[in-house]
Amino acid sequence: IAVVPADASVDAAQVCAQLTAALNTMGKALHISADSTFLATQSSGGRSLCSPSRGRSRARLGRVLADLEERFSWLVYEGGPEANDWTRRCIRQADLVLVAMRFDSSGRGSVPPSAIELYIEEAVSSSFGIDR
Repeated sequence: IAVVPADASVDAAQVCAQLTAALNTMGKALHISADSTFLATQSSGGRSLCSPSRGRSRARLGRVLADLEERFSWLVYEGGPEANDWTRRCIRQADLVLVAMRFDSSGRGSVPPSAIELYIEEAVSSSFGIDR
């Protein structure tokens, strides 16, 4: 499950923590973010597995995440409001993408999609040939 904030006003870490806690009542769940200490301990040479790079660290991150998917019932990926390398990885890895947004009930009517929502829609339509 990827949790992607619609904009920077959303505390994605809190949303992910609450979702992970709820999922843990039904099985093993793990919250993963770009700055997770868990991922930092899996890196070699002091370089983060989530840093934008090619080659070995990207492949290693893929192997680490695949291993985690085998060990946990749910992985909750914490993306960011921008479509950076980590957020794109979260979206690709996830079976489900939740776009979290703040709702204060002060507005009415249609809300325009955020930049990250537009990215997700484009990624889905280009990957699966879906027209909306």
